[in-house]
Amino acid sequence: MVYGTRRAKVNAFGVDANPVPKTNQHTMKIPTAVIIAIVPFLGLVTSCKEKGPAEKAGESIDKAFEDVKDAVDPKGPVEKAGEKVDEALGE
Repeated sequence: MVYGTRRAKVNAFGVDANPVPKTNQHTMKIPTAVIIAIVPFLGLVTSCKEKGPAEKAGESIDKAFEDVKDAVDPKGPVEKAGEKVDEALGE
């Protein structure tokens, strides 16, 4: 008898009726805790403090719309004071 050979039982469709299960499949499973620990660091690494050209252009468009809105509906003294506080804090 030769080990490692198997005679296939073929069904009516020509398919092996009892296929040998594949036992040598190695899959790497990453624990959820490792993923949870790594994800926040990816955000820190990929963030940058300098504004790009698209962000600068977007801010200038926002400011232009706000200037038009202020011309139509002027701000009161409390709102102006709030904006000065926001600018001082860098928000």
